Amino acid sequence: DHLHDIHLHQQQHNQMDNNNNQQQIQQIQQQQQYIRQQELFISSMCSPPYGFPKRLVEPAVQLFGQNIEKITQYVGLMDQLLDMGFSHELCHESAIVNDLDFDRSIDYLVSKQ
Repeated sequence: DHLHDIHLHQQQHNQMDNNNNQQQIQQIQQQQQYIRQQELFISSMCSPPYGFPKRLVEPAVQLFGQNIEKITQYVGLMDQLLDMGFSHELCHESAIVNDLDFDRSIDYLVSKQ
């Protein structure tokens, strides 16, 4: 009878392992789904009616998720800052540090020169 108990315990243990694996698989699937959604979202932001450049959309989506208003702000600001000849890294840093505020971002960039 003692052997039977050990066997039962082993089964429960295996069951727990299986559950853990399933949870991990689900998490991976959710991550993959999320990544696919992000990719679809990014490509939709790069297509009409938005037509934003992908190199500006990707960091914006990482920062703001699928908040179109914020992404639009970020892309618009970055576009203007980049037009002024500042480096991409600096413009990005400035946009974030200054909460996407145009005037403050300009001041920041000028002070960095």
